Amino acid sequence: MRLNWNWFKRRPTQATHEQEPDTLRGRKKLVLFIHGIGGDAVSTWDKFPELIRADAEIAARYDVASAGYDTGLVGLHPSLAACARFLKTEIDNRYKDHSDIALIAHSQGGLIARRYIAERLNNSHQPLRVSRLLTFATPHHGSGHATLLKRVLGASQQVEDLDPNSDFLRELSICPHREKLPARGAPAAGRRGGGLSRAAFAPQLSQANESNRFIYGARVLPFIGRDTEIGKLADFLDSPEQPFCWMVLYGSGGIGKSRLALELCLAIRDDWHAGFLEGEEPDWGRWQPLVPTLIVIDYAARDTKHTGKLLRALSGRGPADGTMRLSAPVRMLLTSGSARATGSTRL
Repeated sequence: MRLNWNWFKRRPTQATHEQEPDTLRGRKKLVLFIHGIGGDAVSTWDKFPELIRADAEIAARYDVASAGYDTGLVGLHPSLAACARFLKTEIDNRYKDHSDIALIAHSQGGLIARRYIAERLNNSHQPLRVSRLLTFATPHHGSGHATLLKRVLGASQQVEDLDPNSDFLRELSICPHREKLPARGAPAAGRRGGGLSRAAFAPQLSQANESNRFIYGARVLPFIGRDTEIGKLADFLDSPEQPFCWMVLYGSGGIGKSRLALELCLAIRDDWHAGFLEGEEPDWGRWQPLVPTLIVIDYAARDTKHTGKLLRALSGRGPADGTMRLSAPVRMLLTSGSARATGSTRL
């Protein structure tokens, strides 16, 4: 593995003498290594710490240390959450004088680091001093090997935590992102990777004028006479026994399907992440909703192959097929023309 030196380097400062890890004091920055399952603070990283200390520019700005913890595949070993608490104690006490910390983690050490960071981010009384996290071979979505190993008599809690459907990973998928949904009318920032882009879910409300007064997004015409449909949609959302459900709204063009879907998104946006699916999509087999999520696909029958693939990916999520269960309810609302005419029934 090659280390990207530019990840550490900044404008050079005057170097100070090298100190042993157990006596680190005074410098402002720290590189802290965290090993993985079955590893230790010394052998896992081999010459990595030496390579960093050998670079004069990096050594002038960073102390280097390794954090160890009890780990193993079988036997009584602390959970990953407990290891994160140990890391917190280590940083708060042993490295309390370092205001800027870069974490480098291998394997499950990356999950421990992420748990530590998540807990700090969710505790406004404890400022986060970690500015960087670099992970090597970390099973961020769990390990299929752990699914098999946890069946072995005496498998450790760490193996249980590495299972893709473990409570630890489900909580970790939520903890780092406990941000509130955008305020009404506020633009939503996109996000790549772990979840759907917020921008893709923001209903676009165009400016009303004479040229678009009959376009549903303009919301110029009053929205009335939909009490029956609204009641059915409310029942559709309030079905807690099902992690994933989908519904088709079909009817002639101009009858108000898209407007109804838009008004639903706006009505529930304080409690749901809701909007029309557009642009880049995530890996639906690994995506985890951070909050209850309503996905609207307008004119779904235009691409039945894509829509059907998406529905199968989400409806099949769970331990039975080796994927992670959904961490929050997901509802998908499809709009289409006549079911017979457009092929909606083939989804």
